[in-house]
Amino acid sequence: MKVEKTDKELWDKSWEESKLWRYRKITKYMAAHRRFDKLFKSILKRGDKKILEIGCAKGNWLIYFAKEFGYEPYGADYSEIGCKMAEENLKRANVRGTILCEDIFKTSLEKESFDVVYSVGLIEHFDDPESIINKHIELLKRGAYNNIDSKF
Repeated sequence: MKVEKTDKELWDKSWEESKLWRYRKITKYMAAHRRFDKLFKSILKRGDKKILEIGCAKGNWLIYFAKEFGYEPYGADYSEIGCKMAEENLKRANVRGTILCEDIFKTSLEKESFDVVYSVGLIEHFDDPESIINKHIELLKRGAYNNIDSKF
């Protein structure tokens, strides 16, 4: 029996059973996150940039990018519970951001409107990931790759 890993009810239940936790500097609590931090700091530039996380429930990475890079965070998720958690986490971390509770394939976001578009633990939930990868690209500004340090 195939289990649909992108099912809204599955994620609502998952987030409902999850807990909010106080934001701590990401580099302090997981080796993998310390490595991501090092990678991001080697390729991304600080500044006035808009960043979007697709599948943003809880919002922990949005807080990281706001605090470490000064980016204006946007998150999109279709789980109402996950969106409420993201909003609460941003509030607790004193980060202003925008959380949209909507299906990214029917989004109100304008094409080519973000300097950085990413997801963490999302793409692998699609049997055919091409559509979600294309959505990331569609929302990314033309020339956004210029935000990446040339050493990368």
